[in-house]
Amino acid sequence: MPDSIKIVALESAHPHIHSLIKQAQELDGAEFVGFADPKAEHRERTKERNGFGDDMVFADYERLLDERQPDAAIICSTNTDHVKYVEALAPRGINIMLEKPFAASLSDADRMIAACEEHGVTLMINFPTAWGPALRRAREIAQSGALGQIFQIAFRGGHLGPTGDFDTWWYRPQDGGGVLLDYCCYAANVFTWILGKQPRQVCGMADTLVKPVRSEDNAVLLLRYDDALCVSQATWTRFGPEPIHGPVVNGTEGSVTMVGREQLKLCTPENPEGDIIDVPPLAEPHMQNGPAYFVHSLLNGTLIETPCDAAFNRDGQEILEAGKIAVQTGVTVNLPILPA
Repeated sequence: MPDSIKIVALESAHPHIHSLIKQAQELDGAEFVGFADPKAEHRERTKERNGFGDDMVFADYERLLDERQPDAAIICSTNTDHVKYVEALAPRGINIMLEKPFAASLSDADRMIAACEEHGVTLMINFPTAWGPALRRAREIAQSGALGQIFQIAFRGGHLGPTGDFDTWWYRPQDGGGVLLDYCCYAANVFTWILGKQPRQVCGMADTLVKPVRSEDNAVLLLRYDDALCVSQATWTRFGPEPIHGPVVNGTEGSVTMVGREQLKLCTPENPEGDIIDVPPLAEPHMQNGPAYFVHSLLNGTLIETPCDAAFNRDGQEILEAGKIAVQTGVTVNLPILPA
């Protein structure tokens, strides 16, 4: 096993890049060696926010790879460019962490999985929700049987939008923009993680209701399982922080609601008003964030596990693909989606 991992970051189209760089820089057993972005304004912003010198920032990502010879890369490009970078990095033997969502399409996800399998490199999809103690405890409670049969999960996520600049890629469908991919991806990941299976059908609606943009700014997906219904609500037009980005899990013997990153409310027949459960932070250093988990896996030769491994997230991407088709056609989509 290696003693240290050299990491680079590619693009800052997704603003999560700045926290991910900081997290990578703080890791023992890792060395952050450079950043690349074709846009000058992105390079300047990243230099300022991270205190980089000119030697750490590149316009050409291939030059960065050639000069620094990294072991791993964190990618925060547009959703459509994920596949471009993965297919370029995998043949070089570079391990890859993608920031959510996995891909702009199911076919892109399949191409990335194939490229990484062919070249024997790790592919991880980072969801910030994966490192939340309350969500992990909610899943444990649901899967323990304490709630009885799970018949419904609801997930609502959103804010006022990723940026006030309506000309950016976030609002261009051809670049994988839109709130459906941005926030329904969290729901698809959480539903699959808790239930451990795929829905039979997906239907959905989405529209541009508030912002003067080309992509949808609100979306709702309904997932039909053999024994459950799940609802994903996504918005880029809401005021206020409530409800928290997290699920409400309803079972025949109780429900659990995520009310904070480290708090749950558990309701039972004996206590229908519910009790607040304080959940302590995750203890293990490698479970604090995506880069920590990614580097720990590479240093120790361990497999990426749910909810961040590629095969698992292919299931989530299939839900999103079905949702996109349902929105475009007005038809309920059966899963699995058959090849065209």
